Amino acid sequence: MGDEEPPTPDAQAGHSMRTAGTMRTTKALAGRRLTTLGEPVHLLVPRSTHAAGNIVGLIRHLGTCRPEERQLSRDIPVTTVERTLADLILDSDRETAVGLLDAALQRGRVSDIDAVLRSAAGRRGVAARRNWFALADGRAESPLETRLRLLLLDAGLPPEELQWQVRGPRNPTGPDKPRRLVGVGLVEGTSDDPPDQDQDRAGAGRPVARLDLAWPSRLVAVEADAAAYHRHPRALFRDRGRQNDLLLACWTLLRFTWADVLGAPADIADLVQRALALAEVAVRSPRAGRSADRRAGQG
Repeated sequence: MGDEEPPTPDAQAGHSMRTAGTMRTTKALAGRRLTTLGEPVHLLVPRSTHAAGNIVGLIRHLGTCRPEERQLSRDIPVTTVERTLADLILDSDRETAVGLLDAALQRGRVSDIDAVLRSAAGRRGVAARRNWFALADGRAESPLETRLRLLLLDAGLPPEELQWQVRGPRNPTGPDKPRRLVGVGLVEGTSDDPPDQDQDRAGAGRPVARLDLAWPSRLVAVEADAAAYHRHPRALFRDRGRQNDLLLACWTLLRFTWADVLGAPADIADLVQRALALAEVAVRSPRAGRSADRRAGQG
């Protein structure tokens, strides 16, 4: 498969969430001309409805829809995003379901996961999937990041932080002078919070990198390399520069692709476990530990 992102259920789920709320992914009433994008229209009909003839591009679903689970899209009745998510999750495996929830939160399609759970309440399969909702995290920015996080959770290696911001020291020579990167004194904070006064006094400067999955206490990070972004030359050069900056700051950076996740998940867990173990040994050294604390913004 190389570095190409495969047509996995996760990739399809990510696409579904990008278009959730439109006719391409929500259930709609009949009478809508089918799109030319090759995607079927999903039609929700009462269970008492008699079987209809096969219609190319139309997928029928039997069920009921409460009034609050409907909305209009271009004057066409469709299900709400919460109801659509509930339908998809009840028909998905865990990885796809959590990926859908992550994408919905990250893109602001839903703000309350409980609303999705309420829409699924009482339906077949929801009891077995209830704990999946607690795994959702809107900080994940791709289905591959979700897969990696779940893989590491299953291996007993939950990341300490997601989207962890690494900042370098301020440039004392001013913005117009050449910058020299130093590998000590790096200060970090989460991507959601601006640097506080203590960080500012410590000399937090330009952003060095924002790490997908991170263990700041060990200076270990995992990056999800999806081909759709990282194969472009500009992104490739940017990745190399930020990786060099992280290496100079004593971070251990592990990078994984879809091929790794689908083909060798046990190897991923093993590599991360070994990296954390090596970092633990380094941190236990009093001298190294003090240096690591400064670089992780905890000193």
